[in-house]
Amino acid sequence: MNRHKLLLAERLRRLGWPARIGIALLASAAAFHFSVHQPMQLRLARLEQEAVAARKTAATVARDQAGREVRSIDARVDAFYQYFPAKKATPDLLNTIYRAAAQQTIQLTQGEYRIQPSKVDKLLGYQVSLPVRGSYAQIRKFIVQVLREVPAASLDELSFKREAIDSTEVEAKVRLTLYLRAE
Repeated sequence: MNRHKLLLAERLRRLGWPARIGIALLASAAAFHFSVHQPMQLRLARLEQEAVAARKTAATVARDQAGREVRSIDARVDAFYQYFPAKKATPDLLNTIYRAAAQQTIQLTQGEYRIQPSKVDKLLGYQVSLPVRGSYAQIRKFIVQVLREVPAASLDELSFKREAIDSTEVEAKVRLTLYLRAE
């Protein structure tokens, strides 16, 4: 074994210092390849496989989530429309308005009633224009009561007219819109 070492040392001495540096660099490159580069290549291949698996899982989850969100949005939209009374409930809603007027001892004269189509196919507006006579306080309480008892109603117009300055009774024009499901 010593003999081989001596032969190798003699040959390296004959090659000179540039060859010795080249051999040392080759040995270092081989050591680097087997100790650092090759394990990193294996780790990179494993990570790429994990990334592909994660993308597949993420795509599946995203598809499932999108389906749930669509169902969730549809359910919320349906719940929104269910908030509004059906068109067939119109007589009951009008009775609620007339009862509120009676409770406030307000005189309702003949009104105008119109169905107004909505931009949304599922809703329609039922416009009620009522000439009202009573005191300002009575009319105000009447409107508050109607809006409280019929949440799907909106106050669109309110105008007052008084015949004389000292009169406690006023005439008002009240225009309400009842929003209904067009079923």
